[in-house]
Order: sequence, then structure tokens, then C-alpha cells
Amino acid sequence: MIPPSVVWSIVRQVASGLLHALNQNLIHRDIKPANLILVPPPEGSSQRESTELVKITDFGLAMFADDADEAMKLTTGDK
Repeated sequence: MIPPSVVWSIVRQVASGLLHALNQNLIHRDIKPANLILVPPPEGSSQRESTELVKITDFGLAMFADDADEAMKLTTGDK
């Protein structure tokens, strides 16, 4: 069983990452455990080694929150 403090750390990091993406006008649309990677903190980091960092992956279904940014999209639904 994962300790509650670790679970809350993961939840906070995912929420922070999604907020950062939204601040860049990007909506992920496919958040699930398979799209989250836990990695150790980098060497020299002030974070405890026991605290893993969460990386959000697979932005394949992401879309821009603002229709004006749609022109910058690299992929479309038919490709």
C-alpha cells in the first residue's frame, strides 16, 4: 500500500502540471495512471530522494483551450 503522504504528493504534482498546461492554453484530455511517470529527483536537488517527481506524458489527445490557438496545432483528427 502506498502511504497517504506519497499519494497526496502525486495528486498535488499532477494538479500542478495540469494547471501549468492550462496556463499555456493546453488541455490534456487523457489523464490516467498510464500517462504518469514517477522519476527520482535530479542529483543536487533539494528534494528528498524518497520523494519521486511526476511527469505527465502522452499529449496526443491534447487540444488548445482557445480556438485562436487551433492554427498552431500540429495534428488533426484525420491524421
